[in-house]
Amino acid sequence: MDSLLRWLVEKPYRATILNIFLLTLVLTLAASPGLFRVVGLLLVMLATAHFIWRAVRVTRHHRGTSNFYGLMLTWLPGLLACGMALGALHLVAEAAVMDWPFLLGALLFGCEIALLLLAAHGYDEQGAVTRAAAE
Repeated sequence: MDSLLRWLVEKPYRATILNIFLLTLVLTLAASPGLFRVVGLLLVMLATAHFIWRAVRVTRHHRGTSNFYGLMLTWLPGLLACGMALGALHLVAEAAVMDWPFLLGALLFGCEIALLLLAAHGYDEQGAVTRAAAE
């Protein structure tokens, strides 16, 4: 148990990702598409705002030195994760409760929100891309 706690404390986003998966599990077990839609949309908005804030800081920091490829590496992973999370949220909201599309959408939603968080935490305070996104 101590090694698990040390592993979680080592990187600040690991506990948040664990909380995202637990929240997704609770929302799935609640079997309420309306509740999943409201809480999921708020979570997507919060995670996207956090990603955009961090990506804008990186873009401003590398304003004169970044090329098109660097900009795409900064922005594309988070924007794709946001779009896929919204698609998974739509799948959960439109499917029958506890049917395969509902469960697949809930799993995809949790994974995409976690990837959106990893995309946001792939940048350090100086704006340089770190290895956090690769983990």
